[in-house]
Amino acid sequence: MLDLNGLKVGFIAGTLGAGGAERQLFYAVTALRDAGAHVQVLYLHPGGPWGERLAEREIPLRWVGRPVSRPLRLAGIIREVRGDRPAILHSQHFFTNAYAVAAARLLGIHEVGAIRSDPRRAVRLNGPLAGYVNLHAPRAIAVNSRAAIRQALALGVASRRLHYLPNVVDVEEFQPGNGHRRPYIHIAVVGRLLPEKRFDRFLALLARVQQRSRTRVRGIVAGAGPQRRTLEQLARRLGLASDDVEFRGFVADVAGLYREADILVSTSDHEGTPNVILEAMAAGLPVVATTAGGTAEVVCHGETGYLVEPDDAEALAAAVTELSEDPTLRRRMGDAGREHVSTAYSLARLPVLLAELYDRILSCAPS
Repeated sequence: MLDLNGLKVGFIAGTLGAGGAERQLFYAVTALRDAGAHVQVLYLHPGGPWGERLAEREIPLRWVGRPVSRPLRLAGIIREVRGDRPAILHSQHFFTNAYAVAAARLLGIHEVGAIRSDPRRAVRLNGPLAGYVNLHAPRAIAVNSRAAIRQALALGVASRRLHYLPNVVDVEEFQPGNGHRRPYIHIAVVGRLLPEKRFDRFLALLARVQQRSRTRVRGIVAGAGPQRRTLEQLARRLGLASDDVEFRGFVADVAGLYREADILVSTSDHEGTPNVILEAMAAGLPVVATTAGGTAEVVCHGETGYLVEPDDAEALAAAVTELSEDPTLRRRMGDAGREHVSTAYSLARLPVLLAELYDRILSCAPS
């Protein structure tokens, strides 16, 4: 296996904001640094909590977002990469793949692209031309779910270019709570308030569970985003008062939130491998989730939680109601979930996963 000590790796990211891809970037960069590799991070959009955490670890950061002209921005990226001359230029976001490809080809080094969600949707969001280039140009692509690999294959990407690199979670950071008894059950949903996360589905679910559960339940919506006002209005129309659901906005201490919660719900239409689910399972929470993206690869139905088809509102409500009324079931599924992610998705595995990925890529001459 490749020795990471002394290896030079450059990363290019679209943003260092509060997202799952950015958390995984932090994990990868710090794991490489701890293994003795030399790393540098280039990023397009300034600001963000993960940039601050990378700076605290003294990771070299370079903002390459100015000018906004793509050719001039690429020229700046090439100057930065040429100066450090990494063996691998690793794109962290789908929309930065083209930059990594162009810089790597011009400098004669290896590039790694990224697919972090449904590639069909990513192509649509990037537009026909940019989407096609970001999907098909990289000679190697790190993909965080097997579902996305299947979708990329269906879109014509050669299998030799696709490399499975699962998300990981720091099981030491996300610890189970102390199990304090309360007169109500907290059901949490976490993420950016965006249409594809379908928090409207969560609010409808919460209203239905409150009507049928023998246990008092309260909802926690943790996350910021453009849909907050719309969702607050929907909550009122559904008869959910402030005591029924709390909109907390961005939560810096998400590990503390999981310790406060009893059940984690994911209602998304589109996902890669959801960091939120990995974190909640590490924190000992049972999970009820839609079968979006790679979610079914993480949640073991009937063992660590329940998987439900996105539009099956009745099954979603039945699963959450059952968990809200059965503390023994919650504890059993929560314990099984923590054991599962500790074995299969632990941060401790990341250096080996990266070494295997880079070994495969470096064994092929860049062309």
